[in-house]
Amino acid sequence: MYETDDWSERLARWDEARTRLRLRVYPDAWVAQRRAVIARADYPGLQAVAVLDLPKAVAVVTPEHLACWNQSNDDVLAFALANSLAEVTESEVQLRGQVGLVLVHGEHMYTSAHSLAPERHLPNLGRAGAIVSLPCRDLVLLHRVGQAPLDLALMTMGELTRAAKEADSAALSADLFWFRGLGAKPVRIGTSEGVSFVTAIADEQVMREMRAIALTHAG
Repeated sequence: MYETDDWSERLARWDEARTRLRLRVYPDAWVAQRRAVIARADYPGLQAVAVLDLPKAVAVVTPEHLACWNQSNDDVLAFALANSLAEVTESEVQLRGQVGLVLVHGEHMYTSAHSLAPERHLPNLGRAGAIVSLPCRDLVLLHRVGQAPLDLALMTMGELTRAAKEADSAALSADLFWFRGLGAKPVRIGTSEGVSFVTAIADEQVMREMRAIALTHAG
């Protein structure tokens, strides 16, 4: 294969560039400081940004890249997600009291992309969905709604989220989200930022719906 140290030349070729695409999750504030990015905003306050994973750097994908490759936003984001999910991670199941959790962790900054595909780690994830948190870029926490009493699950998830965020130099978010199944946007339901418990954020209607679904899918 033709080789060159000029990455701008190599990445002008779509066949080369698409293998380098990844999704890296950033806070909204970081994205707002950039001129233009290719991103998907699934979780409130966070955006999964398309980047190019290079040997010694990470480069943000721009609209100019898309024009060069003759690709759409959706196509680039799809390749970036697939490549990120293909990176090596470990999925660890834990039982904290009554609360079952899945910890997805890896030694790279793209692990947080797994928050976009909880069904990979919670098979047959139905309408009840999951509680998800992204405390840092190399860890995603998941809990299947209905597996345990909702208040207990929120408290347990909050404690783990807060501890992981505070221990990491590349922290992302202390928030908890309700992933409501495929086709529905996740909802920000609470935060454990700076407190020893989870502070509810979602309005009462959302919380009532979540409690009802948790009871329906209990067990």
